[in-house]
Amino acid sequence: MSTATNRTDNSNSSMSPEEALKFVEAGMNLAGHVITDPHLQELLRQYAYGEISPEECKAAGMRHILGDA
Repeated sequence: MSTATNRTDNSNSSMSPEEALKFVEAGMNLAGHVITDPHLQELLRQYAYGEISPEECKAAGMRHILGDA
């Protein structure tokens, strides 16, 4: 049985951060979820480059979408 792991960097990936972003964008587009919001695009860029963790990316995205409720 495999276990999910969380990584905050792409050190074991053969993809560059830019390639990873393009891959994610292509997958999202194919699924019909085009990300047009510049703030969300910047959060994804920061995550791809290891500047923020997945948890930080998710929290910041939720705050942006839902407001500071």
